[in-house]
Amino acid sequence: MTIQENKELTQYTIAKFMSEQEAQAALKILSEAGFQEERLSQEEAIIDPMHGIAESQVKEGAKGGAIAGAVFGGLIGCSLFILANYLPSSAINGDLNPLIGLVAGAIIGAAGMGAIGAISARNVPRRMRNL
Repeated sequence: MTIQENKELTQYTIAKFMSEQEAQAALKILSEAGFQEERLSQEEAIIDPMHGIAESQVKEGAKGGAIAGAVFGGLIGCSLFILANYLPSSAINGDLNPLIGLVAGAIIGAAGMGAIGAISARNVPRRMRNL
């Protein structure tokens, strides 16, 4: 909500509301209090996509994604080791160290799923505390 001054055509933001209904109620109260409706305006806020990372769930999403990715990547690494060394007719042949497959799968899974978790949690707001 803004108040406009006719002299200099200056606008001042005097309030921000979470919903359209709250803003409409405030405009009604101001007009009933004697403010000229021509000098009051309401505009929708443009959300800056690069603002507010600290207020979002990015860290929690990245952490959860990295843990899940490490577990699933490690399981895939173990599965490839078993497939390569214990099945006689497998397409993957060779001596594969089980630790290398496990660690490589865990690292790749953690990196990929951590990035996906962080990106997907970018727009999730942090829970409001002390309400």
